[in-house]
Amino acid sequence: MTIHHIISKLYRESYLLFRPSLWGKRLQINGIPVIGNRSRLTLGHDVSINSKCYIQCVGGVKIGSCVTISYGCTILSSDLQSQDYPNICMVKNREHILQPVEIGDGVWLGAGSKVMPGVKIAPRIIVGAGAVVTKDLGKEGWLYAGVPAKPIKPL
Repeated sequence: MTIHHIISKLYRESYLLFRPSLWGKRLQINGIPVIGNRSRLTLGHDVSINSKCYIQCVGGVKIGSCVTISYGCTILSSDLQSQDYPNICMVKNREHILQPVEIGDGVWLGAGSKVMPGVKIAPRIIVGAGAVVTKDLGKEGWLYAGVPAKPIKPL
């Protein structure tokens, strides 16, 4: 084991050590994810979160058990009010819209995929690398891919 691997493991372990809300979850962290507003995050067991992931929990994020969140994934749970967009210069402080995200058991989010606010993903779904999930994915046991994510084939 190289010194780089040892230092990386120490970073991961210290990340968990100073976040009591993540204790006892059988959580596997590879690299250092960014989790905003952890108090609004609900985690199942056996969740794997890889490096360069960003999980914005301000609107609430619920992640089921046996979920894999691959390298570079983004999960967002809030958006900006866009109703007055043409008058953007007149609107100094646009409102944030909080929309919770739910990810079912056994979901695998491929590398670089993005989950937008208010989305629910059914159990046992694979979201392909680079896909953007803009609407609910309700077909349990399917592969979704593309921008926006669409059903490709059953697993």
